[in-house]
Amino acid sequence: MKGQLFLLCLMGAIMATKDVRIIITKGYPDSEHAIRNFTVVGNNDNATLIQVMDNAVAKGQLTYEARVFEPWGKYIDTLDDTHAEEADSQFWQILHTNSTGDFVSSKLGASSLNITGDHSVKFRLRSWLDFHH
Repeated sequence: MKGQLFLLCLMGAIMATKDVRIIITKGYPDSEHAIRNFTVVGNNDNATLIQVMDNAVAKGQLTYEARVFEPWGKYIDTLDDTHAEEADSQFWQILHTNSTGDFVSSKLGASSLNITGDHSVKFRLRSWLDFHH
């Protein structure tokens, strides 16, 4: 009986995972092009974006640096070797898919955002100057 219960729990843990596609882009929107596009497999079903990113780091798929801005969570400064330059008013915008599959801008940081929908996230290198046109 204990063995069967363990097996059922193990099967549940295996089935309660999801794969998350990460797209890293530069430019907005006319010049947008993907720098990288990859899938991070085996994430917990209730994983936050930062947990997905940590999984990608552990698998050698990604490097990043982040800072905490309370109460929103961790915001990304650097993805791989691309740093958002404060002098140029740059930042990494986080977009995630909503229930209809469209990308929407996150109002939360990477440590607070739970990945839902079709499990896709886009990081877009932006400048605050884009909003003044």
